[in-house]
Amino acid sequence: MNIRYRFLLIAVLGLAACAPSRGPDSEARTLLQQDQAFARLSLDQGAAAAFAEYLAPDAIQLPERGDAVVGRNAITEGLVPLADYVLDWTPVGAEASHDATLGYTWGRYRLYRKDNPEQVQVGKYLNVWRRSEDDRWRVVADIGNHEPVAPD
Repeated sequence: MNIRYRFLLIAVLGLAACAPSRGPDSEARTLLQQDQAFARLSLDQGAAAAFAEYLAPDAIQLPERGDAVVGRNAITEGLVPLADYVLDWTPVGAEASHDATLGYTWGRYRLYRKDNPEQVQVGKYLNVWRRSEDDRWRVVADIGNHEPVAPD
């Protein structure tokens, strides 16, 4: 084998070994990191801004009470009245499909007024993510449920 071809083959194989994997385990880690960034943005800029950044245009929100909310714009508009609140969440787990096009994250959230952080509503959430045409993960379904307030 010609020395140039041998060098080229070694270089190509080396690059292939360094290429990021799109297997389900790797993508689950990526989803967890995306959800963590999503949560940080909610703390830094508010829930409406964070959801506007991370939701797919055709996303659906399934609130515990009330009807489904369809579309990124409708969901973010519904979050605007929460400007005096902090929506903070901690991703706990993630899974991704074998073809790395769908996945989900889940965790726990806390919702409280900025002026009264001691009175906290807590709950669990599940976000379904889809890889978009621009190769970004976007939330396509947001589902949450709160835990009942413990009696005093």
